[in-house]
Amino acid sequence: MRVDQLLQRVQADPEAAPPDWVELRAEIQDEHARATTAEARVALLGTFNALMDLVERSSIVPENLATFRQTRLRDYRQMVLREAQIGEHVCTETLDAVTRREVDAGRLSPDDELRQRAVREMAAPHPTRAQLMAMDAQRRAQASQLTQTQPASRWRRALTWWRRT
Repeated sequence: MRVDQLLQRVQADPEAAPPDWVELRAEIQDEHARATTAEARVALLGTFNALMDLVERSSIVPENLATFRQTRLRDYRQMVLREAQIGEHVCTETLDAVTRREVDAGRLSPDDELRQRAVREMAAPHPTRAQLMAMDAQRRAQASQLTQTQPASRWRRALTWWRRT
């Protein structure tokens, strides 16, 4: 589903959360995982926040509010971290840029743990984005070679023999 369609579903009723808000939240997260541009990811983060604000105001009972806010923050942080991920690693430079963008947009507090982590890691020695991309490319190439050169298992050889007879 496109970002603008998700936003329209969120904004359909400005007074109440959509009845399918849990599914809509999952769709936003899935779309964010597939997004290939910063603009799309920014729009999806904004849509996510709009949905969660609406749900918090209209659907969450006070005794569940703390749990809801923790879950919301966890989901948001996962999307931010996914944006900064290169292969199996989080790129410090990208995390710094993304958290700075999110602070500037008002979606993330400057005191947030994720922003503070980015600031600390930028001050320490860290692999560059180019180095992480090279490491990921090397890991993928090795994994590809391993699957191409791996000998057949005993079961596979037995199955092949059995089919021939």
